[in-house]
Amino acid sequence: MKIGESLTPEVVTAKRGDEVRWVNTTSGPVDILFEQSQVDFISCQRGFVSTGWGYLFASSEEEVLVVATVHLYAARDFIEALLAQPVRRRALFAGLYLGLALPAAGAFLVGVGVPLAVRGFGNELLGACATLLISGVLLTLTFVAIACCVVFIVEDRLRGLGVALGVWGLLAVLYDAGVLMFVAMASDRPLEKPLLALTFANPIDLARVSLLLRLDTAGLMGYTGAAFQHFFTEWWGAGLALAALTGWVAIPVVVSARAFNRKDF
Repeated sequence: MKIGESLTPEVVTAKRGDEVRWVNTTSGPVDILFEQSQVDFISCQRGFVSTGWGYLFASSEEEVLVVATVHLYAARDFIEALLAQPVRRRALFAGLYLGLALPAAGAFLVGVGVPLAVRGFGNELLGACATLLISGVLLTLTFVAIACCVVFIVEDRLRGLGVALGVWGLLAVLYDAGVLMFVAMASDRPLEKPLLALTFANPIDLARVSLLLRLDTAGLMGYTGAAFQHFFTEWWGAGLALAALTGWVAIPVVVSARAFNRKDF
């Protein structure tokens, strides 16, 4: 097969054990999409390079959550020393939160944005890259706020770190397992609206779905994927998703600020 402005030939029929060779005649890389049910039966001599951007959120936010939690627990004596001074608690909390959130968000922008800028991307990926950067920054702010909630509510350090890891595991792994069980049990009913609601209830899933739909993978998700694409590509749908991610930042910030103001150090 020759991959250029068009495929030559356009249709190839291959049986199990057959070898298919293709030549990329374009100047850039080529994304080849396979049906999920066929991935386990396909291999490449030189190996495939996956564009699993959706998994970037889960891995990076775990690091942010753990680092922020450990740092805040280690800084408890320093916080107590500052509270002995004529410093308002609101100002101190703002300094603690922004001192962690802004560098973490900047590190995400540099670590992801610079390679994307160096590698270059066409106009068709501009929306996906913007979604990746905006969602990543908002998720970083969210998980720093969650770390503040854990530290200022849970007194014991080991227990607090366990709670933080449990929150990440719930949002990144167990939540998706629960959604899959729900889909399997209610497969004979229309699921577009319930799945949209479940997506908005998890910031990682919301960012992941928003990004994947920008990569034109909704065609592999069936009718539900088409409904998701129709929702998230409309300006009001994208604005609602952005507002939901912003709300996921605001809610833990407010909760952690109240816990910090009421905490007896």
